[in-house]
Amino acid sequence: MDEDGIRLDCLEYYLMENTPRLIYVMPTFHNPTGKVMPLHRRRQLLNLAHEYDVPVLEDAVYHEFRFEGESLPPLKALDTTDSVIHVGAFTKMLLPGMRIGYIISSNNQIDRLVRVKQAADISTSGFNQRVIHMMMQRGVVAQQLERNNRELKRRRDAAIESAKEHFPEGCEWEVPQGGMYLWVTLPKNGPTAAELFITAVQKHVSFAIGNVFYINGQGSRNIRVNYGLQRPERIEEGFGYLGDAWRELTEKYSEIENSPLL
Repeated sequence: MDEDGIRLDCLEYYLMENTPRLIYVMPTFHNPTGKVMPLHRRRQLLNLAHEYDVPVLEDAVYHEFRFEGESLPPLKALDTTDSVIHVGAFTKMLLPGMRIGYIISSNNQIDRLVRVKQAADISTSGFNQRVIHMMMQRGVVAQQLERNNRELKRRRDAAIESAKEHFPEGCEWEVPQGGMYLWVTLPKNGPTAAELFITAVQKHVSFAIGNVFYINGQGSRNIRVNYGLQRPERIEEGFGYLGDAWRELTEKYSEIENSPLL
């Protein structure tokens, strides 16, 4: 990936050498980086998928959680060849306990997906589906989404200000325009994300270690912080504990480096 999301040169090289069953992408507020794929790259991705005849699975679970910047169309809205399977969910938008998602795709693909769904869990709760349908008809979904995005912006702002205050010099991050995550790169000279995690958990603060998002062992100096779960005051408190954990680790590093050799 680069600053605009999935690298299409790498993808095309892979497509030339392999025959994947699908291309999975999260073009809007990517988890964990929060990146948004620009419009020109979305079009290029669709052209590439059509050229190599590979369907695209668009994970749009965070697409509606934009609280800043220009809204971009999902891949499915740009799809003229029925190449995209668009997947979304109401879970984070409305009720976490109501596990309801949706798929937008061609009729042929939907028929196959329905059979797979039936094999997996027979069916989704009809009651839950009717509740969601009623909420959509009455405008409750749109109202709740607007409230959610206002609150997410408050929490994002709290996370950014807290990171500036408590994180060490040399940390890097991009300010997300939506979604729920802050992707942080730790300084090169200092504790790794795994080491920071161990100390932070002892202070009852947790985050996702970067290397769990890679298949090649990278990400040892990346952490993903979820600011969507806590109120602003709790976010400030949590970042303070992370800062304390970092200072404790760097002090231990300094003691080891300065200790006499036996």
